[in-house]
Amino acid sequence: MLVFFHGAGASGTDDLRPTWEYLFGPYPELFPLRKRKALNRRDFTVLIPQLDLSGGYDDRVYVCAVRELAEQVAEEVSADPDRIYCAGHSRGGCCTWLSAYLFPDFYACAMPLMGSLYLPELPAPLTKEALEHMKDIPVWAAHSADDPVVAIDRDDETVAVLRELGAPVKYTRVDGKGHRHLVSYFLKTEPWVEWMFSQKRQNR
Repeated sequence: MLVFFHGAGASGTDDLRPTWEYLFGPYPELFPLRKRKALNRRDFTVLIPQLDLSGGYDDRVYVCAVRELAEQVAEEVSADPDRIYCAGHSRGGCCTWLSAYLFPDFYACAMPLMGSLYLPELPAPLTKEALEHMKDIPVWAAHSADDPVVAIDRDDETVAVLRELGAPVKYTRVDGKGHRHLVSYFLKTEPWVEWMFSQKRQNR
């Protein structure tokens, strides 16, 4: 099962909007999500939990609620509990990082695109002690150096610390893709589907 965190633009209470816009709607950068043959050949569930900004939720409350929902849905659809993945872009990328940080023993892997790991209590700069507990979860982050919305600096820092810890982290760092076009570039050019489905929590 893939838990997919949408960007801030799909927030609301209409439920179907993130499903439509981010999988079947007018956003060309996410077109590869539904065109990859490796995805179409598999039977799996995609969970896209919508964030209600008017409800006063911060990202921590949101990802904690999603964690509980994911466990419930996985049981309902008989998903393999060792193969629950999380991914997202923009604000969803931030939520993906946060999910990996808070629940490294729940998700089989995390794929944050254009995200940033931030919590008020995290030290600046990041330390190995702060990320020690998540050194075993496979992470594949992607970011463009010229992203004007979510700065790449925090991704650079987080990936560097995880690598110092020997964590299984991959990093696609490019330039010239801005914020929106990084997603399309990554989904089209990187073997992320094969990487994601190869991850199993029981193997860690």
